[in-house]
Amino acid sequence: LIKNDKKDEAKAILSQLQKLDSNLEKQVKTIVTQHLDGEDLGAFRGGMNVLGIKTVVVVDNDSSVQNELMQILLEMGIEDTHVFSDGKAAFDFVESNGAPDLIIQEWKIPKVTGPLLVQRFHELCPASPIVVYSSLLDKNDSPFIREMGVATVLRKPTAKNDIVKSLMWTIQQ
Repeated sequence: LIKNDKKDEAKAILSQLQKLDSNLEKQVKTIVTQHLDGEDLGAFRGGMNVLGIKTVVVVDNDSSVQNELMQILLEMGIEDTHVFSDGKAAFDFVESNGAPDLIIQEWKIPKVTGPLLVQRFHELCPASPIVVYSSLLDKNDSPFIREMGVATVLRKPTAKNDIVKSLMWTIQQ
């Protein structure tokens, strides 16, 4: 992008990489030093949604988890995130507004439980990948949950970098 005189796009991607994966900081700084005259990417506010995700539905009744996921998704360039504290409200939203590009949900949620919500989402929007993010599941539960059609199972708490990598892997699949 830099060589094709698309510096703003390059800055957006480099800035996003720097935010999403702190392990890449050294490589990003090297590129910025060599090709962008050491410009400070921290001042760059442009965001780029490199995965092409437009809409995400998050279902979790823990406000700190909601905020954490919203921040991660925003840093990934996803601005259209809808957060719900219960399964019924999330399902009603999807039923009224159409299929999101990604669904992230807790397993134990009020009004419509995790397993039932997964089933309903699959009927309503079969192409939307579902990520279950829960502390209530262990490794033995993962095969069963994947058989239900869940793309990824993440155990709470998970480091930000691991959440990002899992979401990227899920979307790329």
